[in-house]
Amino acid sequence: MHTVVLDLYGEIPSMAEFKPFLYPLLSSGELKMFWEERNSEKPVNYELSYRKLLQHLRRLSASNWHLIIMLGVSEDTSCYDENENLCTGSLADQITKIQNYLLARLSGKLAPMRVSYIVVDPIRRQGHTNAPIDKLDKSYLHWEMDTCGYTSLNNIPCTFRKQDIDDLEELKTEIDFSKETTSEGFGGLSSELQNKLTACCERYIECVSSAVCRVALEWEDQPAGNRVNMYSRDKEYLSVKKALTLSSNFEETLWSRIQLDPESVNSIRPEIIFKELLYDYYSVSGIINERSCCVRVRQADFSAPRHDSIQFRVGIVILLLLEIGEDDNMLGPKSFLSLGNNIDVNIELAGNMIDHYLHALEAAKDSVKIDSTRAIQGSFTLQRTPEVHFEEPKPVELPAPPATIYFKDWNNWWEDVNSSLSHERDQYKKLDRENVFLLKRANKSIEIVDIDNIEAALDQFKEDRETMKKVVANKDYLDFNITWKRDTQDLIDKLKYRTEIFSGVRLLFSYGTILTVFVLLMLFLGGGGGYLYYMLGWGMLSLLIMGICSLGAKLKLKRVQNELKKIASSHKKYLSDILKGNKEHLKKQCEFSAVANNYRKLFKEVNHELRRKSLILYHANKVADHIELMRPLADLWKADEPILNSNEFADEIFYDRPVVDNLIYSPSTFIPDAASYSLEVKHGLTNPSVTYFPFKLVALEEDGMFEGGRKDV
Repeated sequence: MHTVVLDLYGEIPSMAEFKPFLYPLLSSGELKMFWEERNSEKPVNYELSYRKLLQHLRRLSASNWHLIIMLGVSEDTSCYDENENLCTGSLADQITKIQNYLLARLSGKLAPMRVSYIVVDPIRRQGHTNAPIDKLDKSYLHWEMDTCGYTSLNNIPCTFRKQDIDDLEELKTEIDFSKETTSEGFGGLSSELQNKLTACCERYIECVSSAVCRVALEWEDQPAGNRVNMYSRDKEYLSVKKALTLSSNFEETLWSRIQLDPESVNSIRPEIIFKELLYDYYSVSGIINERSCCVRVRQADFSAPRHDSIQFRVGIVILLLLEIGEDDNMLGPKSFLSLGNNIDVNIELAGNMIDHYLHALEAAKDSVKIDSTRAIQGSFTLQRTPEVHFEEPKPVELPAPPATIYFKDWNNWWEDVNSSLSHERDQYKKLDRENVFLLKRANKSIEIVDIDNIEAALDQFKEDRETMKKVVANKDYLDFNITWKRDTQDLIDKLKYRTEIFSGVRLLFSYGTILTVFVLLMLFLGGGGGYLYYMLGWGMLSLLIMGICSLGAKLKLKRVQNELKKIASSHKKYLSDILKGNKEHLKKQCEFSAVANNYRKLFKEVNHELRRKSLILYHANKVADHIELMRPLADLWKADEPILNSNEFADEIFYDRPVVDNLIYSPSTFIPDAASYSLEVKHGLTNPSVTYFPFKLVALEEDGMFEGGRKDV
């Protein structure tokens, strides 16, 4: 069953040296402790305790849980002051507040299955009643209220007093029933006897009512500083509502007995009924419920100074383990047990345990020191830039120009050149895509590198990463969406004018025109036989002119052809430059990716190592703290023979685990042939004993401290 320990006492300076004995329970999640030192002058903050419990329970998966509350008996030795609520701080008052302000708010599945109170009692007591020695101390008033529910002191406001019980006892009267038949109950009596019985009961009731009225008036007359608000005043230990309820129960109990057996009026002791009700309403025994138990640790029985007794804190640890143990019958419901100086320590077993424990801690301390000075170095698996061989583009030759000077042939050649350039551009595009896929599919080879100083290597990788990041960011990845027809269109237009005149139709038309002009000219000049020579001469001149024009046209065509080839070569070079630039860009990206991955890997390693160093430092401090904590126990339970080095026990610290999860921090790990937290319960004995490793609770004695009211009845 999950157990929560809530310390509302707050005056024990430290339980640190015995907290390691609880590490296995804390590690397994079976135990949760809210243990804080608190100034005794400050009141308990029940709201804060409720919030802590509520937050923990809402995260808890188990529905059944056990609550252990540490309380303390007030040892105030000051004199009584009428301006104070004198019962504040008594054990009954504390338990009442716990029930009303804490437990009552934990309902349903949040309610504990069992509540145990471990009470630290620092007061020196006397006799079998365990009453405080000085009756003038407030502790004596608290003892009376905790054990009986009333006080023998007559000047305490808001309380019932022994004088009220004595006044009720003095009202005792005897009634003669010899002449009456009582078998038929109260209704079968004569009117005279009924009146006597009624008058007798009314005197008893009036006496109790007077005491209740006095308590109510004293409550109303309390100073403003001692009065609680209207919402919570009925929840207080000495509330008027509780007193009125007690009066009603007294009247009901008395009349129920008289109605059944009128003759019992002579045997009834009204003061006993009144004492029983006071015990049920105001004593510790009456306040706690059937699922609760209370154990008292008598600090005053120890010879050591207050709260400095090792045995005292050992006793608290024993009780905690006893309550957490599986044997629920050991401390049964509503049991009131005292733990005094009945603690036996097996010195031999305790000494061996502490020596083994300190030996393991010293070895761990040396190991931690070595680990903390180890440099961050080693062999690391880093990624290399993959070597990729890109395929080179196949050169595409331009088509040969036509031998003729006809425009149609040259126009077809220009289209062929455009088609050739487009084909080459598509080839470059395809190669560019294949280069990207090739890099993606390339095997990322790795290499093992020995690094002496990982932090310096990390700085170098960081610098390289930033440099390459800038290079990659400043270079754009270009595409091949370019066109050249605009650049060659003017050349084709010029080519058209150069070749159009030499087309077949235009050539015949030109020759016909020249010949016609020549014939008309001859006829106009008067003819003659020499016109044939003129005609032949003119024809030769025309052919010469046409040859010169044709030669000039071919020269122009050659010039246009060269310009077109130059433009085509420029575009081909541009495509090649784009492909090379993209390949270089891809290589840089690949190198940047490898450097960035290596940087992240080393950065992770450095962070891991720095975190490990911080954990090592944390555990180094914890080991030193535990050694200092156990030194007093080692001096007290010193073993006769030194412990030699042995591999029987754990001496390794797991740095990534908290303290409670490391076995080396728990002393119970170093007990030979013993399992953690074994509770041995022996039944059938007068004084049942519980053995917990070297600590043994010899006796749990029944104590009259909380049973005083019942014993007097």
